[in-house]
Amino acid sequence: MSPLLKEGDCVFVNLTLTQPRIGAIVAFHDPEENTRVLMKSISSIGTGTFSVSSYQPQDARDSRHFGSVANNRCIGEVVGGFDRHGRFFELIDTSSELNSKQMTLTTEVQC
Repeated sequence: MSPLLKEGDCVFVNLTLTQPRIGAIVAFHDPEENTRVLMKSISSIGTGTFSVSSYQPQDARDSRHFGSVANNRCIGEVVGGFDRHGRFFELIDTSSELNSKQMTLTTEVQC
């Protein structure tokens, strides 16, 4: 499976996220290198923490490597953006089940 977000993509992040939810793709400060921002899918939620997973677990770092992430390290939820070719996309929730939310990348407009 190819990564949902690729190097060079410009993303829009909802900074008003108050409570992380399973399945959301979030931007957060890397727990091991504070100057780096990571974007991953939330896989589970704990008290004051969340765990993240990668769409390509064999090629990426996620909670299997650095553990749970504190909620205060979360910047916000990725809601869309432009890919490296200038095409607009938004992330749409395609699931009706609260506990098994999946996000899909859809191309809406070509610039």
